[in-house]
Amino acid sequence: MALLENEHAKILHILKKHENLFTDDFKNRLKIAIKTLYFGYIEGAAKELNKTDKTFENLFDTLLYTYNKRQKAHQDKLAFLHCFEIALRSTLAVEISAVFGENDDWFKEEKDGFYTENLAEKRAKILKIKTTNSKRFGGCSVEIQNTFDIFDLFTFGDLITIVEIFWQDLKRIFASEKSFKGQILATYGTRKQLTDKLNQIRHFRNEVYHNKKSNVKLPKDAEILLLRLGYNPKNGLNLSENSLIKLKFDYE
Repeated sequence: MALLENEHAKILHILKKHENLFTDDFKNRLKIAIKTLYFGYIEGAAKELNKTDKTFENLFDTLLYTYNKRQKAHQDKLAFLHCFEIALRSTLAVEISAVFGENDDWFKEEKDGFYTENLAEKRAKILKIKTTNSKRFGGCSVEIQNTFDIFDLFTFGDLITIVEIFWQDLKRIFASEKSFKGQILATYGTRKQLTDKLNQIRHFRNEVYHNKKSNVKLPKDAEILLLRLGYNPKNGLNLSENSLIKLKFDYE
């Protein structure tokens, strides 16, 4: 139990100025919290309380309230990233399916040898990613009925690879002039410019998904790209006024 005791002692040390509130109940509840909650947020909440000279009726309840604020901020980031990834994944699936024709059957074996050399090369690359991931996520039990099923197998990194492969087919979405309610949206005129931005978002995503303590802020391009994909984050996310996710565009 060394880990528990060490981290318990660390939080008590941080909150030392409030040690008059260190009741047995507080200490016991703190141990339970350390075992069941994310320690990074507990530590951050304790440091926040250490900066104030306010008096509290119940130190643990105040600590938990401060913890929950941090957790809510994290949940807002998760929600935003979830919506972003789904919008990107679904848009790419629809666009790539259209590249291969009207019937959404490009991935079937009978289509082998059906396409031009350029399309056949792109098809082979995307099917290779699909085969690799289908083995990882269930092998032959993965039933592929449409392009959405294939793209559901792809990681965020795979989606960036798809953008690189199909850039010429996707360029009009990201590089054309576009506005939202009279507000000009930035353009991403080259493959590298777009993939660099997507990799920044991917880095932010990984930090958030793995609960890493980081000062990395939500890349501003994430909102722009959502609008370019046709997704309205104001309507879709229903963020509260107190949310730490602050949208930059005027949605009224």
